[in-house]
Amino acid sequence: MAPGFRSGRGVPLRPAGGAGHALPLMALLGLLLLAGCGFVATESKLVGIWQVDLPVPQKIVYVFQKDHTYTMSITGKTGAMQGTWKLDGNLLTMTMGSFAAYGVTNTLPAVPGLSAQKNNIARLTDSSMSWRTQTFGPGLKLKRLKSLPASQSPQ
Repeated sequence: MAPGFRSGRGVPLRPAGGAGHALPLMALLGLLLLAGCGFVATESKLVGIWQVDLPVPQKIVYVFQKDHTYTMSITGKTGAMQGTWKLDGNLLTMTMGSFAAYGVTNTLPAVPGLSAQKNNIARLTDSSMSWRTQTFGPGLKLKRLKSLPASQSPQ
């Protein structure tokens, strides 16, 4: 047994001298400090134009609007996916609504398990974002192209 510790039958080890309550209290304080340092995504940082970090020439571009709508397009391709988004802590849920191409918008049917994509935002700064998702795996990286001008942002 370690010096300075004592044990009774069925009693967990605790420091000699009656300081057994100090260790759990210190552990609890440590957890509270770590919890206070946690990252939480904010809607104001999410709103804007984001490009997925992919090999050239194609890029996936997301535009997250203030009114909780989004557009996803692929450079060099015609058309764009449109839908709604919701941020709950670090969980970004994007629900597909329609696909628009050549002036025609087609509403997409709601398919359980396929219509909504859930992304866990791991990092969100003014210039970069990364998220984890079952679709794209860990570490999908995006960079901000530009902030939306106030005249284009829904009020």
